[in-house]
Amino acid sequence: MAWYQRNSGMVCVGICKLAIIELETKENHDQWLINNTALYQKIPIKCIKGKSAPIMLFGNKFFLNIGNFYGQYESLLFEQNILEFMTQEEAILYFIQKLDVYNIDRVLNSKPTQFINFIKNEFAEKRLNNKWLILYSGKCLLNNPKCNYYRFMSNVDKTIVDIMIEFNKETNSIINIQELQYE
Repeated sequence: MAWYQRNSGMVCVGICKLAIIELETKENHDQWLINNTALYQKIPIKCIKGKSAPIMLFGNKFFLNIGNFYGQYESLLFEQNILEFMTQEEAILYFIQKLDVYNIDRVLNSKPTQFINFIKNEFAEKRLNNKWLILYSGKCLLNNPKCNYYRFMSNVDKTIVDIMIEFNKETNSIINIQELQYE
């Protein structure tokens, strides 16, 4: 059975486009992944040197919506299972850079509530102009071996946020996260 046929092909391309539009309006992507699993599984892929890519060329037409949907789905699937690939600290840094409060809260399991509230307020302000934060790691003069220090700078307005993450290496979990204030 061919996935793309003259009549059904345009319908599938249209469904991919509608799914992408729907994704832009949702903060919680888990349900979007569930709702679009069948569409994702129906997209034909090709493997080249161990990497898979969607087939977007049918006849003499190239359909970018298929590739865009496939890429978005793969990215969200990775983020949903991020702790299988990264430590909790690495995952938090990844989501802070993306200004993704929902996934920060999910990965932290709502532990440092004060930090989540701070992040929500900071991100709401930063999202007005910025798409992401740039990460710089550093050292604190206090030299606390349990803590890692990070500076984030927004991509457009160049504002800076410094945070400290206290990490338990034995349990691979975050003990504390807080913003650093300077006088």
